[in-house]
Amino acid sequence: MLIFLSETKKIPIVWPVPIETIRSFVFWCLLNEKLKPNTVKSYLSSIRFAHELKNSNPAPFEKDLIIKMALTGAENLNLYHVDNKPVRRSIDINAIYVIGHRISNLDWSKESKQLVWTVSLLAFFSGARMGELLPSCQNYDPFATLCWSNVKFLDNGEIVIFLPSTKTNSSKGEFVDIFPFSDQFCCPVAAFKIWKNLNLQNIMLNKPVFCFKNGNTFTPKKMNEFLGVILKDLCGPNDKISCHSFKSAVPTVLSNYPDKSSLEEIKDWGRWKSDSAKLYMKKESDKRRYLFEKISNILIESTL
Repeated sequence: MLIFLSETKKIPIVWPVPIETIRSFVFWCLLNEKLKPNTVKSYLSSIRFAHELKNSNPAPFEKDLIIKMALTGAENLNLYHVDNKPVRRSIDINAIYVIGHRISNLDWSKESKQLVWTVSLLAFFSGARMGELLPSCQNYDPFATLCWSNVKFLDNGEIVIFLPSTKTNSSKGEFVDIFPFSDQFCCPVAAFKIWKNLNLQNIMLNKPVFCFKNGNTFTPKKMNEFLGVILKDLCGPNDKISCHSFKSAVPTVLSNYPDKSSLEEIKDWGRWKSDSAKLYMKKESDKRRYLFEKISNILIESTL
């Protein structure tokens, strides 16, 4: 984050980082890189954490008046900014059926079809971000990537996956339950088992779960390219469907049925919680299983 100072500005990085250097970094983020204030704030938190790791005591830059004024000014300017970017749509159960049927008609190998289909269902039903399920590039980090060692098929027909790196718990990861869905066509458990059986000869514990037959990983970028083509006709001129559309999919459906689901349940399923680590206990699994029964009924009811 601070490498621009040492490379482009020729400013040496010393610890603790001087407040003047932090100010320059904030101005560069806002003015040169056009980053959002919240993004800059998260960077500042990371810089603070880096100081803690080095046992350094930095200046209290979070309370620095100049930095606070710069961030507040940027936030106020955003209020007048007209964003012409397409609005990101949420995936619903009907779009999932469309994806499935269109994948089945593609001139692809059965392995490639099953890979994309399984990823689609996992992202939809788990509430996980696509970047938590897929490696961001070919040179993946096995300690931060969903590998086969992170997947457990339970005797009761459910699947538990451990996401090594998440947005809320990047260093500790999170467990996510995958439950069977009543419609076998778009059941994430059934799809995942088929994907596993197709890869029995190539399964390695430190290998990403989602790789093509040639060994190339399936990345969020490739998924976005796929969605942009296969669902193009479902989008209008001012909206789009992308990997991010899956994260809010089920919570959006639940919000349309306020008499059948609470705000707390929606937050639970989307894993929208604080940054504090949360132990994965049996009661959490039971709660999510009960909630998924609700979700299944609502999804069936919302199907056209």
